[in-house]
Amino acid sequence: MRRHTAALLALMLTAGLSVVASLAAAATSSAGRESFRGVLIASGRGGDRTIVSTLAVATGVFTGVGRIVEIAPRPGDPSGPR
Repeated sequence: MRRHTAALLALMLTAGLSVVASLAAAATSSAGRESFRGVLIASGRGGDRTIVSTLAVATGVFTGVGRIVEIAPRPGDPSGPR
């Protein structure tokens, strides 16, 4: 029984140390320059704003491509452009 307990403790210690090591590596690699760029193309035909296409690109620590999603204004938001 003691061998099983010792093996289980060793396994848990190894797993815990590997998690700590991976978190430490992630924390050290998160410093650096980051750049975000985006494009939103809208049509104003007929007086209604219609989104035609969107693109968002991030480079740096995180590199990825996505899209911009507009949401309805919330109460208290300014009504005009800023």
